[in-house]
Amino acid sequence: MRALKADQSALHENVKLHLDDALARNFHDVPYDSHTTVEKDHGRFEKRQYWVSCELSWLPDAKGFAKAARAYWGVENSPENFAVLHHSAPNLIKQEKGSKRSIKHKRLKAGWDDSYLERMLFGEE
Repeated sequence: MRALKADQSALHENVKLHLDDALARNFHDVPYDSHTTVEKDHGRFEKRQYWVSCELSWLPDAKGFAKAARAYWGVENSPENFAVLHHSAPNLIKQEKGSKRSIKHKRLKAGWDDSYLERMLFGEE
């Protein structure tokens, strides 16, 4: 199962063109299923639209696709992943020996300077 996001530019553009054409024709002669969710999360509303081509028999209906897509992206943003990052970041900062500055200063510098961040993450001098 794979959700399509705008950062997958070529595939996203092709699907968007197909759907824009279908929308312009009001989906006349275009078999499809759709599902929309609206959620409030982190102080903002998020509207998600799911469209599934019924021409591909192996695809689930739009509601099933929505559930699978959210589960897929939920793994990426799970609290467990953030916990690992939360505990790993201080260790990476402490291991960086190129600067004699404080941990706080190294953290700030990594946020401002991409090359310093890369040296910190990958250990390159």
